[in-house]
Amino acid sequence: RKPGAGRFLGEMGVVRWLYEDYPPDTLRIRKGRAFYVIPEYPLEEDALPEAEQEAGFLARTFGAKPIGARAADVYQALEEPGRFDLLHFACHGDADGADIGRARLLME
Repeated sequence: RKPGAGRFLGEMGVVRWLYEDYPPDTLRIRKGRAFYVIPEYPLEEDALPEAEQEAGFLARTFGAKPIGARAADVYQALEEPGRFDLLHFACHGDADGADIGRARLLME
């Protein structure tokens, strides 16, 4: 890879998988089953300039469509069994190392 080039965690084997099983060797993303969540932050210092490029890459490569960057929109997508093969997030997060169970994505 070129220095500074983007990389998906799945390409590096850093993905979640079921306990007592191994991560898959390949990721299968079916047509119409790729989505992304990329909020538009109101303050310039919070902006994620690379996220727009990520959205374009996901749309071109996987035909990905956006999901609203609100908790209700994400929960709705998660509640529909089989809705997606790929759900990509590009947003800020917040976590306290002493209480990691309260980590959260900052979307709204």
